[in-house]
Amino acid sequence: MSKTKKVLFFDNCYEFLTTHLRDRLFRSPKTVIAYTDALSLFRRYTSEEKGLAFDDLYMSAMTVDFMLDFRVWLVESRKEKPQTANHRFGLVRSYIKYCSSQEVSFLSLYLRLSDIPRLRYDKPSEEAMTEEAMKAILRQPPNTRKGIRDLTFMVVLYETAARVSELVNLKVENLFLDDAFPHVIIRGKGKKTRSIPLTRPACEHVRHYMGVYHRKDSVDTPLVFYNITKGVVGPLSLDCINTFLHKYADMARTECPEVPENVHSHLFRRSKATHLSDNGIGLPIISRYLGHAEITTTMVYVKPNQQKIQEALTRVDQQAPPTQDPEEYDKMRARLCGLR
Repeated sequence: MSKTKKVLFFDNCYEFLTTHLRDRLFRSPKTVIAYTDALSLFRRYTSEEKGLAFDDLYMSAMTVDFMLDFRVWLVESRKEKPQTANHRFGLVRSYIKYCSSQEVSFLSLYLRLSDIPRLRYDKPSEEAMTEEAMKAILRQPPNTRKGIRDLTFMVVLYETAARVSELVNLKVENLFLDDAFPHVIIRGKGKKTRSIPLTRPACEHVRHYMGVYHRKDSVDTPLVFYNITKGVVGPLSLDCINTFLHKYADMARTECPEVPENVHSHLFRRSKATHLSDNGIGLPIISRYLGHAEITTTMVYVKPNQQKIQEALTRVDQQAPPTQDPEEYDKMRARLCGLR
């Protein structure tokens, strides 16, 4: 029996999830959980669909068709979206890549899997909220303790264009409200940090909130936004956030029909990016504002509304026509080429 056949598929799994991902690559706990979930689903697939016991699943059984069947199982049996199936497939493939670093005979399988194209799907086109719709939502929270929390969370969510995961983990030490240029430090993906300026109105909201939720006699927690459940202090849950976002959106829609039907936290981020673009901020700055590694990702976020496009075309139409003087035209062309 060859060496490859003696290697069980999950022989390197524990070291991969702990030593490699956590200790060597310093991947976040959420990233490690995503890998764990993908590999656990692969284990279910091999057991339920292929009838292979844990100790009968060898690396030698891995083929391109075997792996493609796993992706089909995710979509057809588990009813997962193509983008989710692509993601889980890629995580399992990364594990096989790691295994190939331990045993070079697995490298050919990883290279063949790398050539498999992703499942195609129609990306939903989601328009950003208008500034009027955003203002209508922010007018809804009542002047109560919980209303102050909800309003401040939404104001900071919009002003910073932060991911909701970044905001629920925001710490008091990352607020710099009294600096000459007030700002907040956001810790994003890959533990990267970015400094986001805060407007004066946003600072006032945060100060008011801090005076209510972080008094000297309040609970001792480093989190800016927190919740207390059965005496235990923890971050706001996504369910809690989605609940009050939907509630205030439904209330705002009665006075502003422009409020979308499905308002969620990521729409605040997308809307802020679009509003920055509408107000003349360039894509490179917006990309850094959002914490994007690639500006192409920012281009997907920023979608100018039809009114802004029409206004830009109108300004172009109203500009004076270019000079027809040949000499002036030659001078203009020279300047465009960097000449004097």
